[in-house]
Amino acid sequence: MADIASMIDGSSNEAEHWYRIAIEEGIVGARNNFGCYLSDIDRTFEAEEVLREAAEEGDGLAAGNLGKLYFDLRDYGSAYLWLKVAYDSGSTAVLAYLARVQIEKGEKGEASAYVTKAIKDGTEGAELAHALYLWKFPTGEDAISNTEEAFRRSLDGAPEAHFHFANWLKPQGRLDEAVAQHELAIALGETYSHLNLAIIMDDLGNQAEAERHLRLGMAGRDGAAAASLARFLADQGKLDEIPHVIDEAARLGHSQSDISILREMYVELREKDY
Repeated sequence: MADIASMIDGSSNEAEHWYRIAIEEGIVGARNNFGCYLSDIDRTFEAEEVLREAAEEGDGLAAGNLGKLYFDLRDYGSAYLWLKVAYDSGSTAVLAYLARVQIEKGEKGEASAYVTKAIKDGTEGAELAHALYLWKFPTGEDAISNTEEAFRRSLDGAPEAHFHFANWLKPQGRLDEAVAQHELAIALGETYSHLNLAIIMDDLGNQAEAERHLRLGMAGRDGAAAASLARFLADQGKLDEIPHVIDEAARLGHSQSDISILREMYVELREKDY
């Protein structure tokens, strides 16, 4: 009942009601499902609390989802801790994420081991983890071609893979291809590509398109895009909308330290304006 309610437009209160009943009745996996639901509707801090409770009760799936949540928040220490709990409980589905955590931390040896295990196991996201590993730790004369081949193997309708491939193409000077990959990612539902497209458009001097993509990114629930939009508006001298945009960035879970910087920026701009 709760899962059905969560998919009905405008039924968030009903969905939460049924999730809480399911938890009270001790239905297996209910707390994990509720945590994932909260994460999907951008109630990140509540999701963290609910998933942690489930994981501490021994739910290996919840531990994996908590690890993925921390990964998205770039808290790689906490991500590794909970992903490892999930893996040790028998979940090989987290292998690609374990590899990516170690890639982000610069742990080449452990990252390589997890990538190898993920590919051998056929874990979802293994090819993308391999491509990201080759990008982070290039070796040999064929490093560029090997990395590109790995990225192309990872695509296959995966929005996040197009996003990362585009980010790899940009520093290679292949801007047209990077734009095309970001557009494919967006078409497949990867809203984070809007921010990166905005950066490319701004670099090319197309500020109208840059602003459009920042707004689309914010509408797609990307807090970083909202924060970048606040700075963009400041550079354009468009001050009136900035407080709302900063509030939206905060609501979307953007880092509190940067939110504070943005608020200070706005106060200073207003003081200069007067």
